[in-house]
Amino acid sequence: MGYGVEPEKGVFPRILSHLRSNARAAALDVMDLPASEMGSLLDVGCGNGEFLLRMRSLGWNVSGMDPDPVAASHVRSEGLQVFCGTISDVPETTCYDAITLSHVIEHAPDPVELLRECRKRLRPDTGRLVVTTPNINSLGHRWFRKYWRGLETPRHLNLFSPDGFSQCAVRAGLRVVTLTTEARMARVLYVPSVYGKRGERNVAERLNFKTSTKIASYGFQFLEDALIRLMPDAGEEIFCVCAVPANP
Repeated sequence: MGYGVEPEKGVFPRILSHLRSNARAAALDVMDLPASEMGSLLDVGCGNGEFLLRMRSLGWNVSGMDPDPVAASHVRSEGLQVFCGTISDVPETTCYDAITLSHVIEHAPDPVELLRECRKRLRPDTGRLVVTTPNINSLGHRWFRKYWRGLETPRHLNLFSPDGFSQCAVRAGLRVVTLTTEARMARVLYVPSVYGKRGERNVAERLNFKTSTKIASYGFQFLEDALIRLMPDAGEEIFCVCAVPANP
């Protein structure tokens, strides 16, 4: 992607990097933002700042925003700029080259308004808004139904299909540049969904899962990754890149 990073020297990791699912997972670790677009970046819902630190190390000029004062304080301790509150607390006079929302919009009571506020802080023409969110049309939801980990009631207030998210973006005055679904989180969502279907509780906090279930999760991810080629909306995550239209 154009970043000056040390390449893997081992043969096995280099072979694995050519697998589509692994290559996409690596790209999504930087929200698929290439080095050629480097500039100012705002991460909305930055949490512990891990993503901001990664992007800063790659050369981006980063800022964060989070409603949790404890999280904001921790991010500031890392020497990063962070706004505590909502997107409305970020000055509209600041224009960013990239704004990222990684699994944030599903928690918003008004997702269209959140996208609209992000649009106001995005650099016209060249700026990019990058969003990931659970996909209600995914193989996992079709497989597990009400036990699907991605539902996460009551923390997730809104869940989207690819078409539904596109409509929200357009209503917010954005242009959808690309929209795909991804299998990156298939294993992560598969294992707790299995346990939820068995009737177990608090599966989101559980860490000790059976080895057989973990192994099965690799098979599920492989299946989903292959299925996406035939059913583009089958992935567990929606991945969307938006821009401000030339004549909004």
